[in-house]
Amino acid sequence: MDEKNKVLIVDDEVSMTDLLHEILTTAGFDTEVVNDPGQAVNLLNENNYDVMLTDLRMPKINGIDLLKQALSIRPDLIAIVLTGYGSIESAVEAMKYGAVGYISKPFRPKNIINTITKELEARDIKKQNVQLKRMLTIYEFSESISSTLKFEEIAEIIENACFSLLPAQQVMVMLKKNPQDKSFNIIHSKNQQGELVTSISKEVKEFVNEFLDNIEPNKVKQLDEMTLLALSMTRKKYLAGIFVAVLFPDFQIQKEDLQTLQILANRVSISVENHWLIQSLKSSLNTIHSQQQRVLDLERQSTIGEMASTITHEISNPLGAMQMAMEYIKSLSPDQDPEQLNTALHSIDLGLQKILNIVNNLRKISRGKDPSLSFVTIEEILVNTESFMDFLLKKNKINLVKNIDPNLPYIKVDQSQLQQVFTNLILNSIDALPDGGEIEIQVHWDQDQKLMIINIKDNGVGISPDNINKIFKPFFSDKIGQKQGSGLGLSVVKKIIERHQGEIEVSSKPGKGTTFTIGIPKEPQSPN
Repeated sequence: MDEKNKVLIVDDEVSMTDLLHEILTTAGFDTEVVNDPGQAVNLLNENNYDVMLTDLRMPKINGIDLLKQALSIRPDLIAIVLTGYGSIESAVEAMKYGAVGYISKPFRPKNIINTITKELEARDIKKQNVQLKRMLTIYEFSESISSTLKFEEIAEIIENACFSLLPAQQVMVMLKKNPQDKSFNIIHSKNQQGELVTSISKEVKEFVNEFLDNIEPNKVKQLDEMTLLALSMTRKKYLAGIFVAVLFPDFQIQKEDLQTLQILANRVSISVENHWLIQSLKSSLNTIHSQQQRVLDLERQSTIGEMASTITHEISNPLGAMQMAMEYIKSLSPDQDPEQLNTALHSIDLGLQKILNIVNNLRKISRGKDPSLSFVTIEEILVNTESFMDFLLKKNKINLVKNIDPNLPYIKVDQSQLQQVFTNLILNSIDALPDGGEIEIQVHWDQDQKLMIINIKDNGVGISPDNINKIFKPFFSDKIGQKQGSGLGLSVVKKIIERHQGEIEVSSKPGKGTTFTIGIPKEPQSPN
């Protein structure tokens, strides 16, 4: 049920107040009548009226004086003047002091009702416009607050909003950069002219301290020289900040003003909390990064130690053989068979080649140059690789089978580096087939993932589960006997694939064989 509009009727003539009471009550208004202007002032202090109808000529307090007092108590009161002594002069004077209407006695009931109804409608439209303006202000400033995480900018946005909504002389914003902080990190204050204020009056300091001693959603304090307003910006259980407005002394803060500012304060507290969360996240990420770096440093030290030990071992073997060959050469007499000398020199040469191979592979891993990219088909690279490997494949009784999609797109790769990848993987498969066997190469384009998929499979001895996760580590080798290598071939393969922004995976079953799967994520393009 809609609440009735309240009308206060003030006239020293009892018959007039009775008549108006009957007319307006019948029309649906909640009316109250008084014949003493002094009593009307008391009622205005105690109750909230929408409309006041008052006579101009009354004893003790005339209509103009009552009008002044009434509007100072209730600034949004609709005041309509009634008098039997109507004149242009008295109407102008009444309007000058805030009356919205002027009705002469005698009057028609319909005119009274229409005048009041019209003014109430005008008031409601005005209130709606004010509310829309407030909401638009909140929206605009909320958008600005959402677009920044800088505390100084947030403080300035709040200040501008307060100056837009209230007749403020000065606005001060105090914010915390961290929820656990006991004091405010940001204290920003600006006056009505937009100038920064560095000094705070004694009255404002005392008011702020009173507010902080007992935090409430808002606090208003009326002084002779000013009206002070403080609002808290609280998020969950933490105080994000406060803002304080120094208002002109005659300004009456309305409930709607506080509601609007509280909405803005809540929006600011959310932005401050977002800042807190981001700062906390950054701190956590820095901690994680620091810990990861510490782990990487430890792993690097461990790897360097392991590599040094392996390199020493790998080089010591050929060096030992070379030293023995040198000793043997020294023991030969000039008239001995030259073939013996050649055998010793060949042993030294083999040792040197092995050491050079280790050094070259190490260089490839540590200094791997960026790929020199050009458009080519995988099939072209495989044909060149097969031609290069043909002798070894036949010598080891290995059949190479190729299943290549005939509609493969061109991709942009380093042809020589990719040929090295295929060569190393085929050599790895040859070593896994001591009694001969089959190597199969499958290639197709995965349109969904935009990947060139290359599988190199053999039916050799396979890799043990204990070693499957180690094979791409430098110097690791699960080969035994004469075929044991330096353990750098697969490391070089992995580095090359990664430089092409690709991935390589391995699957294997001991006694069944091994499959290396390469994925190179390049968008198919045709060469110009």
